[in-house]
Amino acid sequence: MTTNTVSQSRSANRTPSALDNLRPLLLDVAVPLGSYYLFKNAFGASRPRSPSPDTSRKVTSE
Repeated sequence: MTTNTVSQSRSANRTPSALDNLRPLLLDVAVPLGSYYLFKNAFGASRPRSPSPDTSRKVTSE
């Protein structure tokens, strides 16, 4: 029983690192963003691009 109390008090005294503090934020951003790009092409969720005008031909009036 004493061993558990000592190990718990050591972990309670440890200060969290920057990664420990930012991990929830990174997950909140990375999971939706990664899912969007993963499923965008798989299910065709992106809008089709409109054809660009042909700029190689020059229109001349006669």
